[in-house]
Amino acid sequence: LADLPVSGVTGIDASGFERAHASTHYTKRTNLTIQQLKTTLLVDTATNAIIDVHMTTTRKHDTQIATQVVKRNTESIAVLSGDKGYDDQKLRRTANDHDIRPLIKYREFTSLHKAWNGRLDRSRYHRRNMNETVNTAIKQKFCAFVRSRLWWKQFRELVIKCIVHNL
Repeated sequence: LADLPVSGVTGIDASGFERAHASTHYTKRTNLTIQQLKTTLLVDTATNAIIDVHMTTTRKHDTQIATQVVKRNTESIAVLSGDKGYDDQKLRRTANDHDIRPLIKYREFTSLHKAWNGRLDRSRYHRRNMNETVNTAIKQKFCAFVRSRLWWKQFRELVIKCIVHNL
């Protein structure tokens, strides 16, 4: 979003913003079937500054979006933390290729995954909650829905909310 001083310890999380402000007639006429914008924020956990924002109306999985966000911001990230929803080998490989340490819990399918989760740096991992704090703060300060009706204006509106949050 802007050139901010960042610590390099980041967290990634997604949240939804309602598009319900549009009338029912409008949504039927334009064939809008998805009523939410999925917004993924990359947040510096030390300063709570939003580094990057990604929005979509499709049903893409969090790991696909996270890979794009990581590739766009490799110079700003030293440590990437996320919840178990971001447990994906492709994302871990992308992070390791760019010298980024992934702090993402494994989904526990085997005892090996449970052991790997036990070795996680808990002090840094729990800083990922700052993402949820930032998501909540934006929704409380600026409403949990977008007023615009056109996609590019909705995108612009959410980016402005993120910039104002950073100020």
